Amino acid sequence: MKILQTNILKAFLSLSVAFFSYSAFTQEEIETTVEDASALAELMGAPIKMDVSSSVFPTQMGNFYISEEPVGLIMAMLAPQSYESSKVELEGKSTEFGEDTKVKDKGTFTYNGREFSFVKATAKKDGKKLWLEMYAVGDGNDKTIFIVGACDLKAKSTFVDHFKKAAISSEIEKSEPAE
Repeated sequence: MKILQTNILKAFLSLSVAFFSYSAFTQEEIETTVEDASALAELMGAPIKMDVSSSVFPTQMGNFYISEEPVGLIMAMLAPQSYESSKVELEGKSTEFGEDTKVKDKGTFTYNGREFSFVKATAKKDGKKLWLEMYAVGDGNDKTIFIVGACDLKAKSTFVDHFKKAAISSEIEKSEPAE
């Protein structure tokens, strides 16, 4: 069980990073300073509040949730780009992200007055067929919350509602002011 979970976790992480990087950032060259790198690290680790079932995803590490059996994963991150820019990037992608990843659906929807962009895809990594979903929603301050869900393609029906629920409930966790 742990070996299977570790292998799917590795596949998910490598695909998520590739999927996220390909989707979220433009081809423009960006000059990076130490301050920029620190700010980016802070954004990527920003606490994001989501409604995720602890009975389905009992393991949580920051913005990362993992199920036991079957293995499913949800990851959230805050990116330093506007939602409009993220939306254009997601909508502008062709039907393929790479030879082993194929986009099955993409678009936008509105929930409780918030607009979401999404991409749903299948991927093949290390002989495993995976289902991936990426959602993007703005935070109102030129940043975008990305939620990525992944699972074995055979377990898709077990997780898709949980992926969407996490996305539509996502928000940056407000820190309590110190007294």
